[in-house]
Amino acid sequence: MLRHTSESLAAAFAFSPDSKRLAMSRAGGEVTVCDPASPESVIFRAQLPSIPPALAWRADGTTLEI
Repeated sequence: MLRHTSESLAAAFAFSPDSKRLAMSRAGGEVTVCDPASPESVIFRAQLPSIPPALAWRADGTTLEI
């Protein structure tokens, strides 16, 4: 079961063009990419100095713009 706190709420999110990956930015500047069918399995995680207000995938789905 996922637990939600104010730190875990997404500030921005974006699905990859093929919908196989979900990118989320969270309070504290964390950016996470996961499989939307299994959100607990993290594919990528990065810590940024501030919260990204928007996320977008390039059309080919290989690059996440932050």
